[in-house]
Amino acid sequence: MNVESQLCTSCGLCCTGALHDGVKLQANEIEPARSIGLPVKVDASSTIFALPCPKLEGTACTIYAVRPSACAAYACRLLEEVRGGRSLDTALPVVAEARRLAGVLRAALTPETSFSASRTRRRAGTGSAEVLVRSFALDHYLDRHFRNRSEGPILSSEIAS
Repeated sequence: MNVESQLCTSCGLCCTGALHDGVKLQANEIEPARSIGLPVKVDASSTIFALPCPKLEGTACTIYAVRPSACAAYACRLLEEVRGGRSLDTALPVVAEARRLAGVLRAALTPETSFSASRTRRRAGTGSAEVLVRSFALDHYLDRHFRNRSEGPILSSEIAS
């Protein structure tokens, strides 16, 4: 297994909904996505499948060979750094801390509450203080280490307002 695969299969955060709310689908991917059981949502501006991905088992994609093109093309900031020469030995502790923070938030959420819903509630200022703080801590860490430059940070609009 190459270094990039080792990093990704130790992580899986891009598929859990911790980083993003959904994955954009191309028009030709909508029906295939539905046929393999992805939760497709269509609105006026785009078509996505909602995260967390039901095809993620642990940290492994069970539809890797037929995953949507956005999944195949995605590279988080940490993966870009590894591709640029950062060692796996220094990247894996970053993954471990992100997964720890995600687990801490997950433990504070009700089973039916997604990471996306926790972000929405945080923006609205609703929910318990514990969840708000844990959600902010996770997104701050993900902004710093995982969200790539083209995505920009999730928290920038909250901090600016």
